[in-house]
Parts: sequence; structure tokens; C-alpha cells
Amino acid sequence: MLSYRKAENVVLAGAVTSWVVIVAAALLVNS
Repeated sequence: MLSYRKAENVVLAGAVTSWVVIVAAALLVNS
């Protein structure tokens, strides 16, 4: 169960990181 939880956190962190990168890129393009 603990390893499953850790994998879930890794996926979540990856999703958040990619979202931040996309938002940053959008802001750079718009400015």
C-alpha cells in the first residue's frame, strides 16, 4: 500500500510540474 501511495505521489508531482511548465510557457508567449 505504501509503494502504491508513493507512485501516486510521483504521478501527481509530475502532473503538477508539467502544468506549471505549460502555464509558464503560455505566459512567456503572451508577454
